[in-house]
Amino acid sequence: MSTALVTWYRAEFELPAVDPHEWVPWKARLDMAGDAYLYLNGHPLGRYWDIGPQHEFYLPECWLNFGPGKTNNLTLIARPTNQGQRIRAIKISPYAAFAETR
Repeated sequence: MSTALVTWYRAEFELPAVDPHEWVPWKARLDMAGDAYLYLNGHPLGRYWDIGPQHEFYLPECWLNFGPGKTNNLTLIARPTNQGQRIRAIKISPYAAFAETR
């Protein structure tokens, strides 16, 4: 078991090229033990609390890089709680229900 006060994590991901006839909002869903500060491509995104209630975070499109070969970084500065500290899953996906045709 780690005795570190905080641990840094970075998840890299790519998104498809933007279709000018569609608008698709994106989200990150976290499943982890511990508390964390989140940054998207260097911008402060929010704070994850182990006890919830928020597990999904909107990813503002103005901070995202779209298209092949263009990476995005989701950085977490995590600290342990009574349940410890570990990342079980990070899922990047569209908010499909809110997508629009333009």
